[in-house]
Formats: sequence, C-alpha cells, structure tokens
Amino acid sequence: MVRRVFLVSRDSAVLRQAGDLIMTGHLVESSLGGAGTVARLREQPVDLLLLDPDPADMSTAELLRQLEEADCLPPWAVLCPGGDERLAAAWVRRGALDVLPRTGHWIHTLPDDVERLLTLGDSQQQLRAGRRLRLEAQQQRDLMLDGVAGLLLLVDLDGAVTGCNEAARRCGLQPGRQLPGPEAGVGDWRPPATLRRTGLAMRREQELNGLLYEAHWTLQGRLAICLALEKGPHQREEQRRRRLENRRLLAQKLDSLNELASHLAHDISNQLLVIMGYSDMLRERLAEDASASQWTQSIRKAAEGVSQHIRRLISFTRGRGGQFSVLDFHALLSQVAERLRPEHPLVHFRIRLEARTFRIWGDASRLEDALHNICLNACEAMPRGGTMQLITSNLIPEGSTRDRSGLPPTHLQLLVRDTGAGMSEEVLERIFDPFFTTRKKEGGAGLGLSSAWSCIRGHRGSIDAESRPGSGSQIRILLPLSHGETHAESGAEGLGGHVLVVDDDEVVRGVVQSILRSLGCQVTSFSGAPEALAWVDAQSPHLDLALLDLRMPRMNGWELLKELRRRDPRLRALIMTAWADDLVSGQVDPAVVLGVLRKPFELEELHTHVLAALAAIQAERLGEEGGG
Repeated sequence: MVRRVFLVSRDSAVLRQAGDLIMTGHLVESSLGGAGTVARLREQPVDLLLLDPDPADMSTAELLRQLEEADCLPPWAVLCPGGDERLAAAWVRRGALDVLPRTGHWIHTLPDDVERLLTLGDSQQQLRAGRRLRLEAQQQRDLMLDGVAGLLLLVDLDGAVTGCNEAARRCGLQPGRQLPGPEAGVGDWRPPATLRRTGLAMRREQELNGLLYEAHWTLQGRLAICLALEKGPHQREEQRRRRLENRRLLAQKLDSLNELASHLAHDISNQLLVIMGYSDMLRERLAEDASASQWTQSIRKAAEGVSQHIRRLISFTRGRGGQFSVLDFHALLSQVAERLRPEHPLVHFRIRLEARTFRIWGDASRLEDALHNICLNACEAMPRGGTMQLITSNLIPEGSTRDRSGLPPTHLQLLVRDTGAGMSEEVLERIFDPFFTTRKKEGGAGLGLSSAWSCIRGHRGSIDAESRPGSGSQIRILLPLSHGETHAESGAEGLGGHVLVVDDDEVVRGVVQSILRSLGCQVTSFSGAPEALAWVDAQSPHLDLALLDLRMPRMNGWELLKELRRRDPRLRALIMTAWADDLVSGQVDPAVVLGVLRKPFELEELHTHVLAALAAIQAERLGEEGGG
C-alpha cells in the first residue's frame, strides 16, 4: 500500500538521499523549513513525518507546537545527526515514534526503518482514535446524565463512583471517589448489600447535605446505578401521615389482643385467687400432715406459675398490671443505664437529666423493663461501639410559650438517641409490631419494643421513633407528670374492724371474706354496687374500710366509692383490680385510697394492706379524739 511520507531538513543532500530511497515504495514530499511544512500538512495529511533538527526557519519544538495547534500533526520520528542517548530519550518522551541516528550506513537501513515507523504510526493512530471515541462517548454520556433530574450515579460494587451527573457533582460526589459510608454521618450511600447479593432492584431513603432523598438502585453487570430524587414537602408530609396511620393500625391491633386478654385474664385471675387463697388456708390447717402440706404447696406453686403467665399477657397487650406509685424517673433511668454499662463496654453513655420536674405516677417494675428494652435495642444497634444519649426535659402546656415560666409542666420527655446504622422506612414502620425483629439469627423474639410501647401507652404516655439509614435512631417518650400522689405506709398488726367487700365474682368474695375473717375482721359482702348502697342506706352501718373491685356491671368501683363517701366522708378504701390503667392518678387520692391490690394477690399481700389500712384509720381517729 502506497503511503505518504514528509521529510523536513535544512540539509538538501539529506532530503535528496532519503527521498530517493523511500520513494521506491511511497509518495515522498519534503521541505527545508517549518513554515512550508505546516502549510503543506494543513492541506494534505501524511502518514509519517521525518524531522531532521532543526529546520531552517524555526526550532523543532516550535514546529511541533504549530502542527498540534493546527491539529495536523501525524506520527513522527527524528533523524538525529549524532548518537546521544539522552537526547534520543527526550524526543521519545516528547512523542516521537523513534530516533534514527544519521551515523554509519544509516541511509541504507532507512527504507526498513520507514516501514517499521509506518506500522508504529498506524498503531498510534488507532490508539488516538480509540481515545477520541471514548472521550466523545464520555461527553455524550455526561450530557445524558446531566439531563436527568435528581442525582444520578454509576458506581462499581466497591462503592467507587465511575460516573455521575452535574447535580451529583454539586453535592460533592465526584467520579473516581468513594461514596460516603455510615462513618461520614450522612447515611450509607454505597450500593446496598441486598442489591449486591440478589441483583434485585430496591428503594431506600438516604440523606445528603441535610436533604432527604428517595434512592432507586438497580444492577447492570458489575455496575450499580442509583437515581436519587429529593423528597419534597408533600412527600415528607405523606410519609408522616403514613407513619401515623401505621401507628393507629398498631393500636387497633393491640386493642383487639387486649379485648381477648381482658376476658381471659379477668376470669383466670379470679379463679387463681380462689385456688391460691384456699390452698394457703388448707396448708395452715394441714400443717402437721407432711403429704397434704406438700400437695397444697404444689397447688400453690402451679397457681403462681399460671399467675405469672397472666401477668405477662397483660403486660404485652397494654403494659398493665403491677403496683403504681409516685416514681423518681431520673433514678429509674440511671438504674437502667448502670445495668447496661457493663454489658456494652463499647457504648458511651451520655446522660443529660435536664427535667426539673421528674416524678411520675407509674409501675416501677414495668417502666424499668420498658426502658431497659428500649436502651438495649439502641446498644445492640451499635455492635462496634458508639454513643447513646439519654436526655430528659419537661414540656409545658400546649399553647403556652417558654417565656411563661409560671405555667407548670405537664409531661416528662425522654429522648433515647444512638449512633447506630439507623433503619429503613420499612423497618421503622414495624419496629413496635409484636413479634417483628431484624435479629432472628441472634434469637430475637420481637417483643421488646412492642412490650415497651404497650407499657408506655398503659401509663397514659406516648412513644415514637425516628431514624434514617446511616444516621442513627431516636426514640421519643412522653409520660404525664405526677402531682404529688403518695400512699400510706403499712406496718400495724392485730387490728379488727368492719370491712365492706364488693365484687361481682362470688368465688372471689368468698375467699376474700374468709381471709378477712381469719384476721378478726367483721365482713359484709355484696355482688354489686346497687345492693351495697341499698344496704348502707337501710342499715347506716359503721364501716371502717371498703374493699372494692373496680370493674363491675351497672356501677364501677370508682362510682361506688364516690357514693359511699357522700354518705360517710370519713370512709377509706382498698382497691382490687387486674388493670393498671384503671388507676388514673387523678382518681387515686392517697387520703381516700389506702392501697391497691392487683389480682391475683397473695394472702400476705391482702393481710399487709388490710392491717396497714386499719392501723392508719385507727391512728387518725385516735388523733382526732386526742385533739378534741
């Protein structure tokens, strides 16, 4: 194939000799100066340029520069007068295909050298053409990417950006850089593990520079493609609405469970009360018979086991049950943190007790378990360590301002924050669902947070969660503050008195009546409030104490107590109930209600409460007589 070769030299003899030899197979042109070379190559491109430094009218470097600017520089080589290797290396670094020294019999080997240089030139041209095509393709791809709304990223499976649009570059995501991981504090932007493992397209929420994005991930071979669209106010409001709807559905779900548990727990608790009460009395009467005593002890132990199951069922459905009293919430929270610290040495606990009013009306055991479950969940979200913040504060009445400091706070707020991996929207919406867990391999049962949710709700409080992948999580708890509820201390023995017992369960009345009479009390019992009130109106008895069940048909225990107190303002009461949320703090006046018995209660518990109540009543009356 005939090729075009161009010679440049100030030595006409070199041009003549070289041209005669090369021309045998190719078209050869020549020039003594650089200016003529530039003009000719602009008109007609050639396959090879041979330079004999330096041309007559300019340096070789200047000639090459002008040819590059004119975009007509072909593959080129240098005809060098000497054999300086350093000078030859410099020409090669500048872009020369080779340096041909004009020494010895160089003119005879020139035809073969030209053939070799033409082959090298073809390869160089192909490489240049490939680079040019790749550059053009990259530019076209960038134009296409820049035309996409939102952030568009092309990422390898190691998390390195191979391409992105202008919107992503403005956010600091540049080709050749690694995408930020959780340690960057902006969420994990690396290709999701599920995408890498299954290849299935997926969607997740991600945050960058304080903005929330909905990222759609797909996999194409070894390349992950991410299209992240910023969530606008409407989408954020829709997300909030959907989360509230899920909370409402969860509440309905637990309410349905509660209805079932309510009937079961009420009936079983009454039966257990009978079994446990009579087994205690049988054990006392059969104390000398070892076999009978062992049988009654076995009955008692079995009944206690069933009682524990009933309490767990009640606790799960609504966080009810237990003994309510005025609690120091800060002390309770500190106890939970001290329990967790040794178990999680990599977690740094930061406790800020900023609430000035921190006494609440609640069940210490249930609340401690709920707080422990919440904090334990936060610790387990940081297996490699992190920080957990426990922050308390007070909330003033709705509609007031912080400047109106004279208004008393109504609620205690607790924030539990962790620096873990965070949760996706799908997980966040289900964390309070019963039996839902993300740690099935570790043996998680999925009842920790649902039990905590039930407990807080049973204390007339609220609980909610916020989280984003890579940004940690926050649990927010609100509990109503106590207004100084206290209960009388027990500690008297051997006191009698007239006790009114009102319970709609005949068997319960029977066992309570038997136990009270064994303590030396005079007992009158009724199955309902109307019968009790009719008897009080007819007999006008001197009552020392009323022992009332709260959940009764026609008239509940609170209403009955109000009517009895209207007839005798000095009457005091003990309350019987299986449900903690029956004990609304505004109704439990410690001057009237001297104790609460949670069904099924122990014989010793009934004994202690009755004696303590009668002792308090007698001491009060003696004080009044002494004062008179």
